[in-house]
Amino acid sequence: MKYPKLKNALLCRILTYVVVIAISYLPTAIVFLIKPIPEGIKVLTFIGCSVALLIYIFRNFEILMAQDMILACLHCHNNARTQFDLNKGFSKRKAKKKISRFGKEYSPSAIFPKPEILRYKLCNPVTIYTSGIEKVLLSYDAEYLDKSLFDMIRASAYQNSNALIRKKKPLFLDKNQKTSPLNRVTVVFIFAHRIDEKMRKNLYKTVCYSNGDGDEISFLPCIIDLENSICVFNSLGEPYLGFGYPAVNRGIRLIKKIIFNGTLPLSKNEYRLSPMGDIDIEQSLWHHWKNLKKEFKTEKKKDNKRFGAMSHGEVIRDDCCIYIKWEERGALFSYVICEETKTVKVTLDGYWYYPKHNPIAKKTLVEFKKLVTAYFQDLGYAVSFISFDD
Repeated sequence: MKYPKLKNALLCRILTYVVVIAISYLPTAIVFLIKPIPEGIKVLTFIGCSVALLIYIFRNFEILMAQDMILACLHCHNNARTQFDLNKGFSKRKAKKKISRFGKEYSPSAIFPKPEILRYKLCNPVTIYTSGIEKVLLSYDAEYLDKSLFDMIRASAYQNSNALIRKKKPLFLDKNQKTSPLNRVTVVFIFAHRIDEKMRKNLYKTVCYSNGDGDEISFLPCIIDLENSICVFNSLGEPYLGFGYPAVNRGIRLIKKIIFNGTLPLSKNEYRLSPMGDIDIEQSLWHHWKNLKKEFKTEKKKDNKRFGAMSHGEVIRDDCCIYIKWEERGALFSYVICEETKTVKVTLDGYWYYPKHNPIAKKTLVEFKKLVTAYFQDLGYAVSFISFDD
């Protein structure tokens, strides 16, 4: 089948699980439609199909999770653009009116350049993964925007935003929420009447400068070029995998609501980002799924061979993965490195990779954190961890 294609990543992500569940319960549906079949057989068929589904998920868990992660990243990537055309009915006055109605107004601490609007809002968390949700909106006017003025505006916005950290305290937090990190996003709207031509050439790279990790903290400058009726900001969100909702996604939603009335114009293909890795978004979901299974089997053999040759306590970094050998077992963790800030974010999933997919003891995870921290500190990086089992 040629459809659906990976360019419709959200549909592919949903369809992956629909197909797995539908195929597993197809015999049950057939049996229930045949009235003469006794109720006992129908119940046994349902139980058998449920057991078969659980076995399939357990045996193919890694492939399903990898497929889900790839499609989630593709969905974010496909919805990002280097710039967006403003709607024909866009009005700077209306946009500023929406900003001025958001949250509560505060006086700026950094005077120059002084933000025209500074708003702050605190929301109580709905999950255990955050201790609170802070949103800060700032608005600046610029008759002529060049790189120097942009840097000053960004520094001013950063200082004004930081002055409002934990301005209010969330109420009714449980034990887990109290110890969770704060989810915080700052959106800086810059209404520019004219933009310096030198700056315009690298406008997207300029606004993509980050003062946060995107997951817990996000700082999003958004330039509205009134002369050319375009809007430029970092629209590449983080994939949401059912844990803490990424802060950068909250910022993108705020920009969509205020500047684009809730819907980003995605019709301009020439504004697309460069392809994610070597993935062809025109290929079908089924073709990609088949190739992913083959690739997993090949990589699994290579990883098993690598772990077999490693010694106890040895740490190896390869591409975006960390390999750790511990006695006769091996763990594999993913990481993301940022050369600008010299930071590394390591994801600990709490399960052994070699030889079997079994839970890792908490004491052993503590030892792994020490090993990984020491490894990257020797290379000059600061390390942070994401653990879904804490």
